Amino acid sequence: MGDTAQKKLFNAYEKLMDLLPNASLVLQQSICKCIPQLTKFFPDKAKTYFSANLKQLRESKDENTVRVSAFAVAGLLKGLGMSFMVESDIIGIITK
Repeated sequence: MGDTAQKKLFNAYEKLMDLLPNASLVLQQSICKCIPQLTKFFPDKAKTYFSANLKQLRESKDENTVRVSAFAVAGLLKGLGMSFMVESDIIGIITK
């Protein structure tokens, strides 16, 4: 992939992640269906987004924030794959 194309794709990825918390439920679900495919191109940034959303998921009391974070975490996990789940001990974190 060319440099220009990668920059455009990265900008689109960031815009989608920024748009996610303020979007309608249908749009949130649609965005999260796109996340796994885009995550494969930017695994380092995806790990950062994953950590932030997992923290929000565990600490927030707001129903909308929890829903958005859950959608994002699910999409990011799907994109990052099983090796990331094992590497970051997701099951251990969830069971705490």
